[in-house]
Amino acid sequence: MVSPTRRRDAVNYLTRRHRVSERRACKVIGQHRSTQRYQRIAPDFEQKLVKRMNQLADQYPRYGYRRIWALLRTEGFEVNKKRIERLWRLEGHRVPAPRKTRQKANRGSGIASTWQLSSNGPSEIWSLDFVHTRTSSGAAIKVLNVVDEFTRVALGSRVAPAIGTRDVIDHLSGLLETHKAPRILRSDNGREFIADTLLDWLGEQGVRGVFIAKASPWQNGYTERFNGTMERELFGHEIYHSVLEVQHVDADGDEVVDQGADVAIGVHVNDTAGSARRRDESSISRQDVLPEQARRDERPAQPTHEDRDQARRIDHRGVRVHDPEGQAQSSHCAGHAAQRDAGNGVRGARAAAGPGRTG
Repeated sequence: MVSPTRRRDAVNYLTRRHRVSERRACKVIGQHRSTQRYQRIAPDFEQKLVKRMNQLADQYPRYGYRRIWALLRTEGFEVNKKRIERLWRLEGHRVPAPRKTRQKANRGSGIASTWQLSSNGPSEIWSLDFVHTRTSSGAAIKVLNVVDEFTRVALGSRVAPAIGTRDVIDHLSGLLETHKAPRILRSDNGREFIADTLLDWLGEQGVRGVFIAKASPWQNGYTERFNGTMERELFGHEIYHSVLEVQHVDADGDEVVDQGADVAIGVHVNDTAGSARRRDESSISRQDVLPEQARRDERPAQPTHEDRDQARRIDHRGVRVHDPEGQAQSSHCAGHAAQRDAGNGVRGARAAAGPGRTG
């Protein structure tokens, strides 16, 4: 115990555990009483730093201190990672457990992989891939992301319940109007990407399509990294009720932040606009809701199985039910009840007559 902080903790332990005075505990440990009672006064800069760190921790609950440090650096706080880690622990935030070192996995040859076919400048290689999610009602949502591998910027995203080859061509043609055409377009072996229609269209644009090996998503690492960030920030802790909400997921911000180990990179998204927040439902008008959902909301509520069972029980008791479906079941149930009572009466008469006196 060399540092005053460690000695201060030891003195507090003795006074609490063994019920001794602070004077005696300081004498045993060798700590001066003025040092024991010293209260550190944090400077204004550290107070602002801790306040902003806690705000970012509340805004991004899945982030650790490394990503929070990257965000603070982009905001102008000149602090190192170790200081943020110390303040992170003092504030009681969770610290990830140390990872076990693993052997490097065999990545394979991968002729079309990112390490074999790398980009040397902006708009040289684009990569695209899908992100899949579902609404609260179980409806499928598909997001097509296109990323520039050199600048690590998402050029645009398309959100729809289903995206086919024609939709991919339409989305890429819109991007080519505002960006320089790439030399190579990298993707997996999805049927939307290997279609002859898309390959012929890419040939007309002077773009060569390359495909990674099957079942090897790590060979398309830049898009997979962005897709993982989108799944965590947009779909990881939010519930969406329609495709419209995903398309307008960012009413306040304009970027998805994808941090590496040392820097924070702003990844811009056109359609989804990539923030981890979605717009409040009250700001969406009735006309903005999809027609299918509007028709579903306007349908009258159908009786449940519990309601029908209750209607049957009421019919057996002879009470008239005003529900049309319950009335339809009333006569049917009453007929069964009459047959059952008649059968019980015949069996009771036979039992009263005794054996050998049937009919």
